[in-house]
Amino acid sequence: MNCVENYFNSPFCRSEKPAIVFFDGIGALENPDKNISFNDLTDKAIKAQKWLDLKGFKRGDAVLLFETPAPDMYAMILAMLASGLRLMLVEPWMPLTNLNHLINEVRPKGFMTKTFGKVWGMRSKAVRNIPITFSSKELRAVQLTNDDSIRVEDMHQDEHAILTFTSGTSGTPKGVHRKHQYLVDQAAVLKKHLHYEDKHGLDLTIFTNVTLLNLGLGKGSLLIPPRWPKKVLKDLDKLPESYKVDTLAAGPGFLIRLMKYAQVKSLKSLHLGGALADCWIYEQALERWPSAHMTHVYGSSEAEPVAISDLKIAVNKSRDKGYFQTLYLGKPINDIKLDIEEDRLWVSGIHVSPLYEGDAIANKKNKRIDSDNVVWHNMGDRVQLEEDSLWYSGREFQSLEDFSLEQSIYCALGHSKCMVHRIDNDVVLIGELTKNQKIIINQSFPLVSRVTCSKIFRDKRHRARIDRVKTLKRAGYASV
Repeated sequence: MNCVENYFNSPFCRSEKPAIVFFDGIGALENPDKNISFNDLTDKAIKAQKWLDLKGFKRGDAVLLFETPAPDMYAMILAMLASGLRLMLVEPWMPLTNLNHLINEVRPKGFMTKTFGKVWGMRSKAVRNIPITFSSKELRAVQLTNDDSIRVEDMHQDEHAILTFTSGTSGTPKGVHRKHQYLVDQAAVLKKHLHYEDKHGLDLTIFTNVTLLNLGLGKGSLLIPPRWPKKVLKDLDKLPESYKVDTLAAGPGFLIRLMKYAQVKSLKSLHLGGALADCWIYEQALERWPSAHMTHVYGSSEAEPVAISDLKIAVNKSRDKGYFQTLYLGKPINDIKLDIEEDRLWVSGIHVSPLYEGDAIANKKNKRIDSDNVVWHNMGDRVQLEEDSLWYSGREFQSLEDFSLEQSIYCALGHSKCMVHRIDNDVVLIGELTKNQKIIINQSFPLVSRVTCSKIFRDKRHRARIDRVKTLKRAGYASV
């Protein structure tokens, strides 16, 4: 088996439909460096594999990848996975000592990068000593013949496909590695619950890893630049019929910005989640796209999805209980098992990520192995089960009392731009508050001993979840 076998054995890999559009405005549709069809991407992958073979890359070799996403990059990735190579991904900000350690440990044969990556890699002797440095554009020099085709190596299910290294809980590099079988299983579970079979348009996405997943499902992707520019979002309403988007998977942060600047009337299916959302955000989306199928998805990057609900039901049930945010998560999918503790949720399943490599502390906190040798993952969330359905009750680092207090305050204020923080036995409220709102807090919430007006910062990935550490620091407090 091979995680890209389905792609190359499918009829859609020879389709002339758009496979990936790096959409930075309507002009991207005419730019071959930003727009590629499935057929052309497949040809580029064949060229890439020929180039890799000529350079002596063999099954099991590792390649350090540090390149800006582009059609040629995805073609190289498909070729490397088909050839049985291991893709090595590291954080750009990883400390030099850790980076050198990883390079010496994995010993990649290649370093795929362009100008910026070369400058980044110059600081590391280990990176400079990688035998072959190249860019994805190398494939452009390769000529195809009528006899050329892709070679898909038959991989063992436990062989690694993608090696991802992060800084780790203990400060040492943590490996979140994807084996070929895991990637196949993950795609199968997502395909089952995304229901893309009758959605033939493009997927509007903000994540490069989702683009790779879509390729395996035969779904084209229209990828929005990281900063979600206003002009780019407005240009979504200028897309011709062959480039219309009909699906979207995103968090509340992107959804708010999308609704502000675009209509995107072609959307038929929206999968929303990734962070807590105020009910009004989803109510506005339900009103914007009344005929679309909208799903509330609960999961994480290491277990996606865990539970699913019709979005309207999730919002209504949350409103019925007096919550300001959508806390109803729906019923667990049948592909997953749950173990609910007082302050955390553990999950297991074929699409749940395996043990971390290289970080025993992170494994001790977030992973466990049962008597059947099955790996369980700690979601880090407090979840309650009521009548076969899950309800979100905060992160494990925050007490249930403080979480409930925040929800009550959000209802009183009409917004969620604030957070509760404990200093010994004192309860502090930090947030973007007016004078009148401070009066409301003082009169209605005697448990709050201090109110600090300060900006609320959001996480970089979804721009929705409160970044408590940064918010506290900017407000003049030490830490969470």
